Amino acid sequence: MLFPIAREGGEMNELVELEMDEASPAAQMVQRGRPWSRGDPAYASDDVIMYLPLVSGRRLVAVLRLEAFLAQKPGFEDNDYSLLSMISEHAGIAIESAWIRAHAKAVALQRQAVEHLLGA
Repeated sequence: MLFPIAREGGEMNELVELEMDEASPAAQMVQRGRPWSRGDPAYASDDVIMYLPLVSGRRLVAVLRLEAFLAQKPGFEDNDYSLLSMISEHAGIAIESAWIRAHAKAVALQRQAVEHLLGA
């Protein structure tokens, strides 16, 4: 299930939850299991320019729904595709890291813990 949590430039109550049936764009993103890159489908629909998957590893963490271009930007340019690809990968990792950090027990980081993490 995709559900809205934030929206820029519109009312939240205008958005509805989307079921992830096998034919939905979201289900196709989950099956892909990797960040979006140039040449991948935009998973667009009538009122959406693009659904951008935010991925951490092989897991879909969130989806950005791009609804409209800014007034001064009528479409994607060449360098936009690289930016969208980076957002797809790095924003997913950031969201997952923030969730882990928010739910982790606060423990002082000691030398032994760092050595263990690094395998030293």
